[in-house]
Amino acid sequence: MATFLDQEDLQLIEQFKAENLQKKNRIIEEYRYYDIPDGYKSEAAKDAPTYEHYLMNKIVFSPEDEKAVGELGENAGTLERVRHLTSQVMTSEEWYRSVYGIGFFEKFNVNELKWYLYDAAILMSRWESTLNWENEVLIAWSNREKKGNWMWWLLGLSLFFAIGELVFGNDRAGYLQRSLTFFFLSAIIGIFANRMRQKKQEDSAVIKQRLEEVKECKSWHYHKAQEHPLIMQQGQHSSSFFFETMLGYVNEGRVNTLQEALNLYHQESQYDQLLRQQAATLQRAEQIQQMATFNTIYNVLKK
Repeated sequence: MATFLDQEDLQLIEQFKAENLQKKNRIIEEYRYYDIPDGYKSEAAKDAPTYEHYLMNKIVFSPEDEKAVGELGENAGTLERVRHLTSQVMTSEEWYRSVYGIGFFEKFNVNELKWYLYDAAILMSRWESTLNWENEVLIAWSNREKKGNWMWWLLGLSLFFAIGELVFGNDRAGYLQRSLTFFFLSAIIGIFANRMRQKKQEDSAVIKQRLEEVKECKSWHYHKAQEHPLIMQQGQHSSSFFFETMLGYVNEGRVNTLQEALNLYHQESQYDQLLRQQAATLQRAEQIQQMATFNTIYNVLKK
């Protein structure tokens, strides 16, 4: 910070904070628009990454803001005194590409690494949550398309009997009455079937609209996740499980650097794969042994 700040400097800082907060609130509106319903969020997706802490003013100044405020009044008592602060709220892309590796969160690298992995895990969790949301909407659409089809089968069956009685009926006393009864029943079924068809079309239109909203939300969260350098770097390996596992290593004190976390993750993944292969081999061996025992018993009984 500057060595000396007078009352005018302090007022300027407060004004600077207020302007920043207004800009942050406008960005928050976008985040609210693309928020995922709680029912589809994983537990990790309900947390807020560091950029949203910044937007909610839990982190008041970005690194650039701190630098600007630090220069304010630096040359106190001279004609070169700085009297200007311009509000520059960071975008999420600027935030994730600039706050790590400079000691912004903590002086110790290991604590900053936790935030690095924490942000990546939350961003991936949110994108994965949109995939779950999309899948649920697609299932609802599929189920709605199947609903009500039985009415048309019932209508066809009723018309079949009506026409059958009219064409093939041979008892003069009753075939015409039965035919008219089936035609009347077909008319009633047809009315209900048409109403169900209209309701189905309305429901399908609502579901299609919801699906478009989900796809838009999914695309937005995907691009937000891709702004994180680690997610971009890891590419197809990126997942919430991947980053949460490595964050667990750091929290447990098993690793101190990102490279150590990556190495340990791949080592344990290979070990888990080996255990699964061994379990599958043992299961196959047990099945073969059971079959051999069964064949032995069968041959003995056969004799």
